[in-house]
Amino acid sequence: MLTLIFTLLKQQKNAKIIFQEKTFSAKEIVQLAENLIAQHFPKKLPKRIAFCLPNSPQLFAWHIACLAYGIESAPLICDETPNFLHAALKLIKPDIVITSKIIQERCQFTYPILIDKKISSPVTLSKKPLRKLSENKLAFILFSSGGSLKGSMHSYKTFQGFIDTLAIILAVKKGLTYLVAQPMGHIGGIVTSLLTLINNGTVVLLPKFSITGYLSALAKHKPTHINLHTPLFYALLNQKNIDKKAFSHIKTCFAAGDSTAYNLPKEFTRLTGAPMQTGYGSTETGIVLVNRKPYGKNQRFYW
Repeated sequence: MLTLIFTLLKQQKNAKIIFQEKTFSAKEIVQLAENLIAQHFPKKLPKRIAFCLPNSPQLFAWHIACLAYGIESAPLICDETPNFLHAALKLIKPDIVITSKIIQERCQFTYPILIDKKISSPVTLSKKPLRKLSENKLAFILFSSGGSLKGSMHSYKTFQGFIDTLAIILAVKKGLTYLVAQPMGHIGGIVTSLLTLINNGTVVLLPKFSITGYLSALAKHKPTHINLHTPLFYALLNQKNIDKKAFSHIKTCFAAGDSTAYNLPKEFTRLTGAPMQTGYGSTETGIVLVNRKPYGKNQRFYW
């Protein structure tokens, strides 16, 4: 499926990304992806690109461009320390690093650098997306937050498995709205965005997580699905006078990425009214354990 990502996204007539009060249709994202390749790599495509950027529709367009053109993508969380990022790049050995001017000034990457800039007008496309890509071809190198520094290598097939598994766990239906605050240097940010758009849904994309921005997006866009690392759910619960109306459209929340206290689902549902699922997984394997029935849906006990 992901080997034909452009075609797949163009078929989703209502799919879109909302970012900083602007809306980008799936078709516009595909056009942007094509323009990025045409403008920056008109003659020869790189084999592997490392990305060190905050969330944006353009970063998402870069990722689907890599999928469509068979370029290996290595996204990094740009808030990591320079030492971590340098060590990660030493493992990745990218042909080029795409980053921002501010991040480059902070980190001083020594690999060939491309400063990511907005494209203001369409570019004549000189290269067509590849139509014959092996499902076993390397697609992403993703860094895990646990243990020693390591890049997990995922093919088109294994990455598709992440998306399919999450769709089953969350009982995803067409037209969902997903609030995405996890960075696209983390598997959660990329998977949830792709999952939503290929199901004709709306991604409400935040540049990064902040309590104020997240609660504001909840109230304004009324998402049907959210997921965060466990500590961030506790940060939400620590806010005074939580408005239950902001959570009223949520079909399920998903907490993972850290140890989950046994009382989190019960407390979260009590304060917000939203059902919660918890699970265990890793960047290497995806989700391997989950409570399929969210707390808050006629469930008298947890686990």
